[in-house]
Amino acid sequence: MLIHIARAGKEIGQFTTEELQLRITERSVVPTDFAWMDGMEAWHPINEVFKIEWPRHHPSDPSAADQTARSAARPKFFFGAQTQK
Repeated sequence: MLIHIARAGKEIGQFTTEELQLRITERSVVPTDFAWMDGMEAWHPINEVFKIEWPRHHPSDPSAADQTARSAARPKFFFGAQTQK
């Protein structure tokens, strides 16, 4: 299943859940984006479609002290955790 992501009223891509996780980690998908999938009647804020703990630091951020800090920066992403309207 592909997840369509939009920003400012324009679709920016279609992703699998694995690709979406990577995009969130890279911060190319952000909390203000909207998501839509087959079966949904309308676009919804991504946080209403998925439960996502957004990364605090970019994984390539040189201020990350070690690999543990980088691992902690990866998003926790739960598919379908929120209700779809």
